Amino acid sequence: MENGREFAVMAEIRSLLADLDGATRVRIIRWLADLFEVGISSPTVRELGIQQAGHQSTGHSENNFHDLAGLFHATSPAVESDKALVAGYWFQKFEAQTALDSQRINSALKQLGHGVSNITRALDDLTRRKPQLVIQVQKSGTSKQARKKYRLTAAGLRAVEQLINGEIEGKGIDETRQGR
Repeated sequence: MENGREFAVMAEIRSLLADLDGATRVRIIRWLADLFEVGISSPTVRELGIQQAGHQSTGHSENNFHDLAGLFHATSPAVESDKALVAGYWFQKFEAQTALDSQRINSALKQLGHGVSNITRALDDLTRRKPQLVIQVQKSGTSKQARKKYRLTAAGLRAVEQLINGEIEGKGIDETRQGR
């Protein structure tokens, strides 16, 4: 009987992952392995993660980041909005979050000792940059204090990957891009 349930679960997982691209599948499989504390021995999963991440130039690959602290240390974001961007990258890429909660981002940063004084202002700054690095995807409530949900754009993901690769150092992402 247990085998029947096992195969049904595997079939359901397979159907859920079927329409996703390889990199997304890898992130989900890694997340599940971490969640259930199961090692991944498949070279295909490891190699696909490195190849699709495209971070081989400086020796940093997504595989080197076991937690937000490791990613934060590798990127060393200089300004509050960049700190929020890096944390958002972690939740979106490594924890497969489709909508980022500002409170969760700032709570994680506070745990690292790098809390942002006004997380909403930091994320709003990222939405105002050109190109936009973050977009607002949801707002619950009508007041100014209503909870908002965000998602990194392709430009936002690239900006963090530039930090990972050491292409942006010492200054904030926006200042480097504009040559300030």
